[in-house]
Amino acid sequence: MGIQVAPTPASLVAAELLSYLQIRKGLSGLEYLQAPGIIPDGWETYTYRLQFQVQTAATLRGPLVLRVYHGPEGLPRLRREFMLQRRLAELHYPVARPVMAEEDPGFLGGPFLLMEWVEGDMLLHRILHDYFALLWGPQQMADVHARLHQLPLQGLLGPDRPFLERQLETLKAMVDDYDLTGLAPGLDWLRAHRPAEAESPSLLHLDFHPKNLLVHKGRCTAVLDWSESDVGDHHADAAVALLMIDTAPVEEASAWDRFMLPIGRFLTHELYRYSYRRRLPLDGRRLRYYQAWAAFRRLSWYGSWIAAGPQVMGYKPGAVGHVRPGHVADLERYFQRYSGVAIRLELPLSIPAMALSAF
Repeated sequence: MGIQVAPTPASLVAAELLSYLQIRKGLSGLEYLQAPGIIPDGWETYTYRLQFQVQTAATLRGPLVLRVYHGPEGLPRLRREFMLQRRLAELHYPVARPVMAEEDPGFLGGPFLLMEWVEGDMLLHRILHDYFALLWGPQQMADVHARLHQLPLQGLLGPDRPFLERQLETLKAMVDDYDLTGLAPGLDWLRAHRPAEAESPSLLHLDFHPKNLLVHKGRCTAVLDWSESDVGDHHADAAVALLMIDTAPVEEASAWDRFMLPIGRFLTHELYRYSYRRRLPLDGRRLRYYQAWAAFRRLSWYGSWIAAGPQVMGYKPGAVGHVRPGHVADLERYFQRYSGVAIRLELPLSIPAMALSAF
């Protein structure tokens, strides 16, 4: 997986990237029109927007996004996103087209991806600033999601084992390795009530929510962050979307937005589910199982982050700062709602210092 190197400080990214492109890619004479600037959103990568002067090679023209991956899972995440986004762009699905990928972590402190900048606002931000977006945003979200689940899988490297088998094995390893005893009853329930694998697997995003959708003039221009993508039952992907709609923290919300949030969550949930079902069928029992699975999966992640740091899964160190008691309690209740089983993730008295170590 390559030598793990500390991420390059933001102040040095501009010079290091320029040096890399000149020396490794032979692109002499490069100059910035806009030096790399930090995009703070996102738990997985250090992300920047930049633009080179117009005389730059054709592949580097226009605004670009730089994603620098972190931790031992950074390289697999880079490979997955580069391969998948390139294929999805060929299928005219709304994604940012990749420009180049570098697997060597020595240049910027981790493997990195350059891709085209896509115009648009996060759907969540659009809704927070214009409540009328609730009239079309959830429908756009559902339509783009159902379209993903109907795409052909040709040209993609699929896993060699069934989706749910691999997922339950991973969850068991987390519970065992990090001594998450309070989650053990939930794992027992998931294994006992496991449905059959999907007869016709679909491409899954597995982090599909309003912060990962860009919209412009009433349509989706890009789906972001494909590092969790997989192939499996489309109910699992719909369940993750519903979990995020129902429980994801909205840290940028104003006091008024927080007051309105329960109504917004309810409308987005109902309109998304209604619109999705107009495109693809959803079996109620199977969907409820995967809603419980989605909550358990997130709690298991948080348990591993607290025990060993988010880096073990390829997330930035600061991601553990999002693991807050209220959010964890929401996930525990969510699992119990769909499974009937009470589980508990034990939290430390204070968030580890690593939460403060990265932007």
